[in-house]
This record gives sequence, structure tokens and C-alpha cells, in this order.
Amino acid sequence: MGVLLICVGASEARAAYVYYSATGILPVTTANSPFTVKMDGTSYGEVYAATMVMTKTGGAVSMPASFDTDCVDFLGNVDPLVTYGYGNPLGFANQGGLDPSWGANPTTGTAQQRAAQKTLNEAAAIQAAAYIFYTFGLHAGYLTAPVNGTHGTTGIEEQEALQLAIWDALYDTTAGSRPLYNSGRYVITGGLTGTTGTAISSLIQTMINSVPHPDNVSYTGYLLSPSPTFQDGATGQEVFYNVTPVPEPTTIITGGLMLMPFCASTLRFLRKKRA
Repeated sequence: MGVLLICVGASEARAAYVYYSATGILPVTTANSPFTVKMDGTSYGEVYAATMVMTKTGGAVSMPASFDTDCVDFLGNVDPLVTYGYGNPLGFANQGGLDPSWGANPTTGTAQQRAAQKTLNEAAAIQAAAYIFYTFGLHAGYLTAPVNGTHGTTGIEEQEALQLAIWDALYDTTAGSRPLYNSGRYVITGGLTGTTGTAISSLIQTMINSVPHPDNVSYTGYLLSPSPTFQDGATGQEVFYNVTPVPEPTTIITGGLMLMPFCASTLRFLRKKRA
């Protein structure tokens, strides 16, 4: 859920499309959290990683009453005591993250070439993160049991590993390559030791290593972005919403062929009825 800051302050007055509170933030503190992370060379010592259940408190009736999600902005803020406003759902296209930007930072080429490569890296990063979220998220039934059995049956360590892996994919993916594990812009420097920490580290590696080659990863979905961006004294947090894989072309073709006999028989029936 990013670097958790419990802030008190007035939000900027502006109507949002929908309002949600993260009433289902799980967990807050475990034996291995908060974690410490070095992001772009800066160390952060109060990092809480968790799956969230967002509960609607007002706004658009077309939006669901609740849904599970994970965060896509490492430095964004989520306070379980605050209701946040969000804008209309945004598709993945042309999005690059609020704080910080997604994707590995290019180090070679001209400024123009680096900017173009960065845009490609951002697109690849959100696809890799979407794969991990869709495959291992709470909705997928993966987060059902803890690693070492010491935290009941809520899958706390899996939830922590999922969020940490999503951030890893978001900040250390280069277009045309799989995400790097714990190497690059985003490095977990504390919280991965001991029996439980080692298990969490192993889970993160499993999630990262499961990401197919970027050419074979294609997900459609949305982000809920805070509206306004700055709320309750801090930058808000973008979250995943309604993520699904894009069917492969062969699947689409096969589905079309399966419908052909039905369509053809319907056409014949209509012609016969008109005669």
C-alpha cells in the first residue's frame, strides 16, 4: 500500500467520480513488517505491504460496492481511516505512474531516445504488474493460507509478497525483458530475513519469475486514480481495478468459428420464415 503515512488535514474541495475507503487493508504489522526499501537511491523505513479491500462510500452507482486491489504507486498514501475520491477509471494506455514513474530508467542514448525508451518501459511495467496481480491476487484464490502458519489463515505473508512483487515489476521492468528481482531502482533492504522473511522472498521471486516474456503478456484493465491527486495532506494512491487478460488471437478465432453454425442456422431460419 506504499509508504503508509497517517495524515490529518483537509482535502482539496473537488467532486470525485466515486469514493472508496480501504477498510480491508491487510495487514498493518506482522513479524516482518514494516519493510525497508531503497527506491531510486533513497531509503524508506516504514513500508507496509498489503492487499486491500476497497469499500464504496458514495459516488457512481455503476462502480462495485467493494473489490480487492493492490497499489501501483510506491510513494502514494493510503490511510484506512480516510475516504478517498477517485476519478473515472483509466485504462492502462498512456499511463506512467503517479509517484514515482513506472519502468526501469534508461541510462544510454540521447535524451530523446531515453524518453522514448522510458515510455516503452512504463507500458511493459504495468503489464507485468497486472499479470502478477491477476494471477496471484485475492480474487484468484491464491491468498488463502500463510507461509508458516503463525498468522492464522489470512495469507498475510502472501499478501505482503504480492504487493512487494507488484512494486518490483513496476519499477524494474524494461520493455522486451522480464522484471528484475530486487535489483535496480527498487530494492528491499529489510524484512526478508529469518524463516518468514526468507519465505516471503521466495514467494516474490516465484511471482516475478512467473511473468511470461513481455511479448506474451497482454492485460486490459483500469486504474482508479485519486481525484484530486493530493488528498488528506499527501499524494493519493492509484489502485488496480477490473484487470483481465486479453484473449489470444487464436482464442478469438476459435470462438468465432464456434458461433458460425449457430449464426448460419439462424440465417437459414429467418430466410425460410420470410419465404
